[in-house]
Amino acid sequence: MVGTLLPSLLGDTLGLAHKGDGRTRPNPLVGAVVLDSQGRQFQGYHPRYGSVHAEAVALDLAGPAARGSTLYCSLEPCCHSGQGKHQPPCTGKIIAAGVQKVVVGQLDPNPQVRGKGLDQLRRAGIEVELASDPRPFLRLNPGFNTRHLLDRPYVHLKAALSLDGKISPVPGQGGWISGPDARTEVHDLRSRYDGVGVGVGTVLSDNPQLSVRTDGYKGEQPRAVLFDRHLRTPLDSFLVQQRPGETFIVGGEGANNTPRGRELASRGVEVLPSDGSLAGQLAALAGVSIQTLLVEGGAEILTQFFVSELWDEITLYFAPKILGSGVPLLASGSGNRQPRVLEFEDEEWRILGNQGIFHAYRPGWVDQLARRLPDVHGID
Repeated sequence: MVGTLLPSLLGDTLGLAHKGDGRTRPNPLVGAVVLDSQGRQFQGYHPRYGSVHAEAVALDLAGPAARGSTLYCSLEPCCHSGQGKHQPPCTGKIIAAGVQKVVVGQLDPNPQVRGKGLDQLRRAGIEVELASDPRPFLRLNPGFNTRHLLDRPYVHLKAALSLDGKISPVPGQGGWISGPDARTEVHDLRSRYDGVGVGVGTVLSDNPQLSVRTDGYKGEQPRAVLFDRHLRTPLDSFLVQQRPGETFIVGGEGANNTPRGRELASRGVEVLPSDGSLAGQLAALAGVSIQTLLVEGGAEILTQFFVSELWDEITLYFAPKILGSGVPLLASGSGNRQPRVLEFEDEEWRILGNQGIFHAYRPGWVDQLARRLPDVHGID
């Protein structure tokens, strides 16, 4: 077992992996280092989706020097092939290269791997070590890990508030709470997520676009995600009219087979049925490969996430305004449960222009992932 204090080369794989930021989705970020018998290092990372894997990059650079070497990997090497997989299994390449030892940061949570890669290496006579603390590596790929271990996307809640805690001036009327610097930052934030989600109330009141509209942005747009159990999204809304092929509406049971669901589908919108619970709606999104989700409101859907504790990260933008009346962050009234006292971990405050920004995580979010990883140390 590798101790909590990471060997320097295993720690180096984290920085290498980040070189693929923004280009590998839905694949995870992965870094690898080959250390040969003469102490030379050969580094690799997964550069983009569909391209060669990190282990293969490092092994190709090492060439004959890989024989008898130690390979450090941030993630368990893959051992499967099949439909949708662009590269051959890394375990085969590692075995063929004559690697003597493999040190791994975390198990691959994908059920097609999940310990099978280490098992295959051990059976080929390769010594394998697994880090005793997988948390730094789980943090590297929160969406990939959350989807496979919790059957839901990694959820980042975001809201803009006045100093008295209002997210909108009055019901039914939008208007910017945050300033231009914060809005620019939010568009950049959207670009890093598979989906941007809102509740149907926000669709009805604000008719949002949920797209990245930064000058010069040429990347892929996140999917628009609407939490709408009863399919109340108007047919003349912006998303149905202008972004139907990029929009998911997550409805209740059998929503896709209702007249309204079929009408939305005929316009190009994908209606996802679920059991109607928030957990069920998130599982439906995981089923269509939404691994990371930025949820921007409104109060009803944010309150549901807080109450259910089905969130992982939060960012709040505080504008220097006091509105007096308006819509509070947490929904109240008949039928709305209130969350228990909300606490956070890894909290930080910063200033952007004239606004204060609070950023934090749900307590224990990474520990929850670590507990879901199987114990494979007995594999022989």
